[in-house]
Amino acid sequence: MKRISTAMYRGALLLLCMALLPVCASAETFYATSEGTYYHLDSQCSGMQNASPMTDEGALLSGKAPCPLCIAGSVYATEQGKYYHLDSHCQGMQNASLLTEAQAAARGKKACPVCVEGAYYATPRGRYYHRVSDCCGMQNASPVTAEDAILAGKEACPTCVAATCYATLQGKYYHLDSHCQGMRNASPVFAEDAIRAGKQACPVCIQ
Repeated sequence: MKRISTAMYRGALLLLCMALLPVCASAETFYATSEGTYYHLDSQCSGMQNASPMTDEGALLSGKAPCPLCIAGSVYATEQGKYYHLDSHCQGMQNASLLTEAQAAARGKKACPVCVEGAYYATPRGRYYHRVSDCCGMQNASPVTAEDAILAGKEACPTCVAATCYATLQGKYYHLDSHCQGMRNASPVFAEDAIRAGKQACPVCIQ
């Protein structure tokens, strides 16, 4: 048997690499930090720094959820549930599966009237979260819950989000006074959204 020459070996290896290149190039790259809740398509989403790249398989095995800002179309639903959701634990839901909005619709799921129909919109690098998906010419915005937008460091849009009330994520009440009883870092919210989130009207500044 003739020995394969070094040149022939290198040529065969080069052909193999060229054949595999399209497969490797098509693999999606995600980004995440060790402390983060989400994995991202945008390595600097919401001001994230020093994120590490990972493959799609690594993202699934990481235990992190897809970012609701830069990975559009991610929703949650259970097999028996009527609705699909932006909040994986909406109304006490448990063991919800992640799927695209198109997949949810194909399974007969409808948009949750609590966490989807009342959703805000934001882009990964935008400063604000919005009520209107194309506010001020914004493009390619994804639906998000107010909680996720606030956790991502977004502020309420001064144009399309009415600052009628104020609340913090952990607070029991929603307020008319943004600094009521020493409250700090409160975000503007609609009263209806605060009520949906389980908050009560402040007995001090809302008579």
